[in-house]
Amino acid sequence: MNPPGELRLPETQTSRESIYAPEVGIIKEIVSSNKRVEMGDRLVEFKFPELEKEANNLALEIERQKVALQEARSRSQAIQGRVSELQAQLLLVGQQAMRSQDRANRNQSPDMAVYEAERQELRAKQATFQGQAQATQKMATDIRSEIEDYKPLAEEGGISNHFLNAKNAELARHERDLELYQNQIKELESRIAGVRAKEDLARRSLGDQSVDRKGEFQQVRAALDAAIVEKSASEESVALAQSLIGRYRQEMNQVLQKIEDNRVIYAKIAGRVHSSTDLVTKLNAKVDPKDLLFEIIDGGQLKVLIRIDQADRDVVRKGMAAQIRPVQSDQLKQTVILQEDASVMQQDETQQKSQLLYFATIDNPDNSLRPGEQVYVTILTEPMPLYRVVGRELSYLFKINAFF
Repeated sequence: MNPPGELRLPETQTSRESIYAPEVGIIKEIVSSNKRVEMGDRLVEFKFPELEKEANNLALEIERQKVALQEARSRSQAIQGRVSELQAQLLLVGQQAMRSQDRANRNQSPDMAVYEAERQELRAKQATFQGQAQATQKMATDIRSEIEDYKPLAEEGGISNHFLNAKNAELARHERDLELYQNQIKELESRIAGVRAKEDLARRSLGDQSVDRKGEFQQVRAALDAAIVEKSASEESVALAQSLIGRYRQEMNQVLQKIEDNRVIYAKIAGRVHSSTDLVTKLNAKVDPKDLLFEIIDGGQLKVLIRIDQADRDVVRKGMAAQIRPVQSDQLKQTVILQEDASVMQQDETQQKSQLLYFATIDNPDNSLRPGEQVYVTILTEPMPLYRVVGRELSYLFKINAFF
């Protein structure tokens, strides 16, 4: 019995490896089509321009934050010196104010308390506006720096002009607020000067410097409070810059590691490179992770699909020997066992006969046989008595006549 046979790959994951690009990138080097590869061989090398650009941007941001960190540290050290100076000055002025107050208590003017309260209230407002002015100035400076950074991107089309215009509008708003605060500070300074004039007059009537000393104490105290607030803000700036540097470094290392991990693809199985197109054409081409580049097919063992006419099911069964002979004359014959009976009936190409499917496994160590090729199959059936042979032929003949 000599039914035809067709070679197929075994239905196992170890016989086939599909190669995809791990990230969007450009192929720098690629294996040749139809080449025999071993496990661990280099298959593809990529360049990842988008990931490299991301890593470069993170490196630039790290350098920018380093500069900001150095500036914040310098500012924090300067403010710390100012705080220490004001603390010593406050102690000295406090002692002087207490001695002056002692002397003034013997001849205290009722108007002095009013002037003092008014001046303290004006100075408190002035300190508030000064703090708001400083905060507004810092925001304006930061936005101005961002605008300068974004201008090249806007010129290159990296960001929209709408975004840049919004930043300019925000900067103008902060500048208007800053001008308003400065005008209010000047107005308060004028009012404080008027109160001081009244205090001077009252002081001269008392003949001592008690009020001046107390006012100086309050002034130093307000300056110290403002310096402490500024010191706290500078320390927060230092902590923020350090945190950003750590985060950007971690992100950059992750991107660089991703580039290194995905730069080269190595073969996980041995086999032959299979592709529907010449892989040389993919050099320097941009690829996407969802696109299949090629496959490695391990054809060390192939399965032979054997179709048997249903009428022969009584003489062909699982476990019988069969001889497989490739079409190429230089290939050796192999004797195999019908290993699997799919027990599936199919119509043949003429749609007139039902067929049974059998499978057998053959060795193909040099990969000289390819999936899809046809082979000659000879099933080594057992000897059959003559009466049974004649009966089968008559039955087969009657079925044909009945059909026609």
